[in-house]
Amino acid sequence: MLSSGIATYTTRLNEARAKRMELTAKLDRMRKAADEDVLKSPILLLGDNQSFDTLRAKYYEERNKFIELEKEVGPKNPQFQMQKAKIDDLYSALQAEAVRMLKGLEEQVHAALATETALKAEVDRLTKESVAFVMIVDKYNEKLRHKKSMEDRYNILRARLLTTDLSDRTARNIDSSNVRPLDRALVPGAPVS
Repeated sequence: MLSSGIATYTTRLNEARAKRMELTAKLDRMRKAADEDVLKSPILLLGDNQSFDTLRAKYYEERNKFIELEKEVGPKNPQFQMQKAKIDDLYSALQAEAVRMLKGLEEQVHAALATETALKAEVDRLTKESVAFVMIVDKYNEKLRHKKSMEDRYNILRARLLTTDLSDRTARNIDSSNVRPLDRALVPGAPVS
């Protein structure tokens, strides 16, 4: 029972360790990519976030409108300035989303590390219980052997007692009153050959 628990938790610990290592590697790559421009950075590919993709698509759509407005009306036009502000807001939102993705991945790494630590503690606890259980089983087996030895001794003594008791009864049951000497014993005068 304990060994199956240890095996189960060890398997889960190994899986958690592998997941943490994967997340840590991904986090390292995302930190390196975070220093680059959000639109050129591979952080877009490393993160699994639909809102980031939606923001990026919206940014490119608004940027295309901005480029058209720039050609048509020029930088002094209020529509141009509004479109520029919209693009800047979307770009800021993309940067904030990239930071949020990075922080979220950091939290996943911390959670994976906490899970791994908890599983390690559980494996250690079960291992200690197993060692204690083995010691208890050893004591039990020793006492069981002692009990069996005492039972065997008791049965041997009982068998001897029964045998002795039977021979005493047999000796008592023989009636010695019917036995009489026939002749008196005489001391020989000469050596008998």
